[in-house]
Amino acid sequence: HLLEMRHDDPVGHTGLATSQVTGLGSNAVPTLLDDISPTKSQRTRAKSLELLSGIDDPRVIPALATALADADMGIRLAGVAGLARTGNPKAAAHLWPLMKDGEDMFRHRAIVALGLVADEAIARRLLAETGRTRGYDQLLLAWAAGYALRRLELTARFAMVQPAPPYDTPEDSHYKRASTPPPITNL
Repeated sequence: HLLEMRHDDPVGHTGLATSQVTGLGSNAVPTLLDDISPTKSQRTRAKSLELLSGIDDPRVIPALATALADADMGIRLAGVAGLARTGNPKAAAHLWPLMKDGEDMFRHRAIVALGLVADEAIARRLLAETGRTRGYDQLLLAWAAGYALRRLELTARFAMVQPAPPYDTPEDSHYKRASTPPPITNL
């Protein structure tokens, strides 16, 4: 039933349907891979690429990478955004070739995406690239490297912070009782 709703949310909007479909994880991947076929509509393909990017599955990054060679500019952009959204350093292998792209728009988006997926080695490579270029590319490379290094630093610093347990656990039951006011008996 959830997969039938997979295209209900518009591209670029993470609503209930998007959250629930990506929550299906690997179970949703075969359907979404079928949706990115060139025979499907541009909207279907773009939304399916977006949905795939929210799923941790080994088939996702190669599928998103295939979009980078698509004839449709919107699909290529969805591929770059999807690779960035994965946050997976393995996506960098598909983004580096875009650095040589003659189109500023794709090159610049690839640089930003690299900053979002970078591990320390990729961040250091981005930093090294700043010395080989000038202008806007140099600024983006420096931003991407700095963003990645800061993200990695904060991730390491706060690694010991554990998420709060779900509200409905037995140990939270006293909060539920405390939130219910006692009955008034002295009227």
